[in-house]
Amino acid sequence: NGLISSKPAIAYFAYTNRCAQAVKMRRILKITIIVLLFGSLKSIACSCPPETYSSLLKKEKTNSRDIFIGEIVSVKDLIDQNFVEYEIKINEVIKGDLKLTNIISVRISIYCPPELGESGRVIIFSNDKFEDTFIVNQCGLSVNMDRPEKNNRYRIPPPPSLESDNANSDNSEISEDDQVKFAREMLSKVLNDIKK
Repeated sequence: NGLISSKPAIAYFAYTNRCAQAVKMRRILKITIIVLLFGSLKSIACSCPPETYSSLLKKEKTNSRDIFIGEIVSVKDLIDQNFVEYEIKINEVIKGDLKLTNIISVRISIYCPPELGESGRVIIFSNDKFEDTFIVNQCGLSVNMDRPEKNNRYRIPPPPSLESDNANSDNSEISEDDQVKFAREMLSKVLNDIKK
């Protein structure tokens, strides 16, 4: 009768539509997997192993190329590079060949930073340098000396019976005043011990 049946065209359209939906679903699945993977890497990246004070201090003294005390001059977020960059004026060199009063750049990962804040005196343990920028040890003793309690390494660890995977996690039964006192005492001990 000369007419072409529309059934194959409809079937082809339905088939291509299902294929397009399948491609879209695979794309959504891939994006979901990537987001979950990077989210889990972020949490893994910040899991500092529990260490005794003496082993942590020994590791920091041995592995750090430079240890110095300085004053935060400026802070710049480099979110696209996963870093925060600090400009720090050096006041005291404990290890390394830095010059006093130099202003240097220090980068800290946004995923597992020591909490340095926006201003104040800091002690920096750096084991690496990229171009003219120092990289801070993530699970180390770098800290803002005015607020050492902001770094989990300077907080009172929970009693052994309450320990989780991270021995430096907060213990809700310990008052904030006790945490601050402990952190300041530990900072004083760190400052005395690294100069030995």
